[in-house]
Amino acid sequence: PLVRDFAADMVPRGAVSALSRISAELLAYQTGLRAPYVPSLSLYASEEATYAPRTAEVLMFRSHLPAAPALSRLLRLLAADWPEAPRIVEMRKGMSFADIASYRAVVILPHVPFALRLADVYAMALPTLVPADPLIHKFVWPYAGPFCGRTDSDFSRTVDPLAANASDRPYSPFAFQMEDFDPGRFHEHRR
Repeated sequence: PLVRDFAADMVPRGAVSALSRISAELLAYQTGLRAPYVPSLSLYASEEATYAPRTAEVLMFRSHLPAAPALSRLLRLLAADWPEAPRIVEMRKGMSFADIASYRAVVILPHVPFALRLADVYAMALPTLVPADPLIHKFVWPYAGPFCGRTDSDFSRTVDPLAANASDRPYSPFAFQMEDFDPGRFHEHRR
């Protein structure tokens, strides 16, 4: 009811939009509200800096996810067997956009499906390395509470049965997040 009242008040005025595609889709799935997806262009980042590598090093963006040390170690092990591999430098504290743009590339382990830092480095035209599907789901979904992940409350996954414009989808977006980690099962049907 709260979202329906909110939608009745805000949508006609065009006051609702979603920063990420997943936010727009979750809003539509749970409430029937169709918010336009307006991606972050991070123009402020491109105003401050653009890709200008001054080193061959690759920056490993800081991450507090439990898997981050393992990913860092894996990258170092792979680099040790490749003589031409660039040196990987770990970001220990905040850096300016200009400093970030001075690296050859950046490795990011996103903490949520749409981490603003991805838009920032993209706006700076910085080569960006991110784990691919289905591996990314092992890292992101377990800790993506704001996007109805496992760490969020059950209430966040509530679907309004009386929502206008609700559609019957073949898959629940929450099924993948709440079942045992088996990204291959969801990946196979898309091949």
